[in-house]
Amino acid sequence: LGVLAGSFNAMADQLTSKITDLNQHVKDLEASRAQLRGISQEFHALLDAIPDVLFLVSPDLKILWANKGACLAFHKDMHALSGRYCYELWHDNSLPCEGCHALKSFRTGKAESRISSTLGKIFDSRSFPITGEDGNIEKVIIVTVDITEKINLQAEAMQSAHLASLGELAAGVAHEINNPLTGIISYAKMLSDRIEKDSREDQMVRKIARAGDRISNIVKSLLSFSRKSEDEKGNFNIHEILSE
Repeated sequence: LGVLAGSFNAMADQLTSKITDLNQHVKDLEASRAQLRGISQEFHALLDAIPDVLFLVSPDLKILWANKGACLAFHKDMHALSGRYCYELWHDNSLPCEGCHALKSFRTGKAESRISSTLGKIFDSRSFPITGEDGNIEKVIIVTVDITEKINLQAEAMQSAHLASLGELAAGVAHEINNPLTGIISYAKMLSDRIEKDSREDQMVRKIARAGDRISNIVKSLLSFSRKSEDEKGNFNIHEILSE
């Protein structure tokens, strides 16, 4: 009886020890679960804070998860987006888009990108593969950014650069024309003073002067367009100018 009692006590001690260990494992698991839950909440909060459209898709391009940016972009809640195909949502297509970067990520296991236009906007879409424990690509996360404003700003910057170059060219041409034009108008007026008034030659000279004035006005417009209407000052030989 004493031997049985000793064996029972030993078994009870072992059982108590195992229960204690089990309770500790349960506490550790609960702590790990709470930590993972906190990390998951932080991760989702981070993804929801991103204003771009984020989709998590399956190999058949079915949406598994979407962030708040996607919900706002499509004016739908998470439940309405979940389960739909991305090509159906974006382009109202019944089949995946030609050259789909997400499908390419599933095939290559690499990040892929594609620029497309839909809904009157231009989008830069990138896909990032997510591998499972077996090394196979299980899911792909798609990040889509609206770059319409960026493209428009680049186009406006290029247009401004072209206009600036045109202005510089106009200013150069205008200055080159101005010097000989002044001589043409001056000589026409000098000839008009020496020719008999209202004669055929006088009318021809007056036409030359009027044409010169028209060109002068065009030159002034070019200079005004180029915003370089200020006179340039420099040193010149007054005797050469008077002689000319």
